Amino acid sequence: MGLASNIASTAGAISSGVGAFYSAKAAKAQFGLDAELSKINARLADQASRDALLKGEQAYGRIRLRTAATKGSQRAAMGANGVDMTFGTPLTLLTATDLVGEQDADTIKANAMREAMGYKIDASNARGRAAAAKASASGISAFGSAFTSLLSNAGTVARGWFDSYKDGSLGSSGRPKVSSGGR
Repeated sequence: MGLASNIASTAGAISSGVGAFYSAKAAKAQFGLDAELSKINARLADQASRDALLKGEQAYGRIRLRTAATKGSQRAAMGANGVDMTFGTPLTLLTATDLVGEQDADTIKANAMREAMGYKIDASNARGRAAAAKASASGISAFGSAFTSLLSNAGTVARGWFDSYKDGSLGSSGRPKVSSGGR
């Protein structure tokens, strides 16, 4: 191997080490950003969960009011017509109104709870992604990556310089031989 080839090989090994250093720094920074973004997403999902429960409570209240208003209208109509509401079909109608209203209210509450639970699961998953990204970032060492790259190339570079020394391309001092121009 010639001097130029040895120098190029050495420069390539150094360049590879520098590249590994900055690549590791970039990966670590990316994992850090991923962790922060996942934390933000977890907070947003927690807020969405609270909002879903609040909207569910509001809808629950509205359906209860609407049921009471419907039942009030039924009672007023029956009372205006002189119907006895304590037995028979009028009582069955008022009871059915209560049951349907209660079912609607319970469905609204259950749906809100399911929606909130979905957001809670999303928040938990985002926290897990944040922890994984943070752990990945903490496992990256830019200097370690550079050192590993330099170490893995060191044998090849050393072999090239040794072969050049051995075949006489380099003088006994380890410097290139200088030809005397034919003297």
